[in-house]
Amino acid sequence: MRKCLFFDFDNTLYSHKTKRVPESAKKALSDLRAQGHYIVLATGRGLESKDFIRQECGFDFDAMILLNGQQVFIGDKLVFEHHETIAESGLLSQLTTKYDIPLGGWTEHSVMVNRIDSRVAKVISDFTNFNPLEDSTFPVGFSIYMVHLYAKQNEEPLFQEVFKDFIFNRSHEYLLNLIPKSAGKGTGISMILEKEGIEKEDSIAFGDGYNDVDMLQSVGVGIAMGDGADNLKKVATHIADTPDNDGIAKMLRQLELV
Repeated sequence: MRKCLFFDFDNTLYSHKTKRVPESAKKALSDLRAQGHYIVLATGRGLESKDFIRQECGFDFDAMILLNGQQVFIGDKLVFEHHETIAESGLLSQLTTKYDIPLGGWTEHSVMVNRIDSRVAKVISDFTNFNPLEDSTFPVGFSIYMVHLYAKQNEEPLFQEVFKDFIFNRSHEYLLNLIPKSAGKGTGISMILEKEGIEKEDSIAFGDGYNDVDMLQSVGVGIAMGDGADNLKKVATHIADTPDNDGIAKMLRQLELV
């Protein structure tokens, strides 16, 4: 039976500890492809990371869900995109200024931030190939796919109370993504399954972070990595080992897919 498998990248396929994709995961991707399964990347990263991801995985995905669902590619064809208008009201800028929180986001050309402080520097250090451009005028005049707040977890309620139509997905202790409830990785998954004629029960997803909850809830089998977020494990049907302990390959063998 042909399956559709969705893989997050950071700390799922790609280990931030070793700065690489384990060879066992690379082989598993190739083995899945050889058996005719449909393989999708589902990440919070943008198109700028495409070549880096391809190089690290040694693999071309059949489809890509980027920016936590704000862009969906099937092959190299863009089939869905959503630009965010939350920053246009000025309220977001007012609040981030009030609470001294850097404001950034993915634009059509690059990832931006209005200032680089110790929080932003920590995110840059922890995420390979993530280099936001600093522009003090951001977000004025920019077309934005996804908003970034460089906020700590205890600061989230300051924004959740105001922006109730958004999903707040965290991909780092200092990086909070704002995504409209009409978008998200889950939306991209539903779109791809429909286009490929694959039933939900024949879909599987691997993830590790707060921004993977809707992804795991949108598939038949949702798998959280062993060192993933606690709230993700609560919605997972299986818990894999960590990326560096061959978690992807072990779980795929357990599911008798490789």
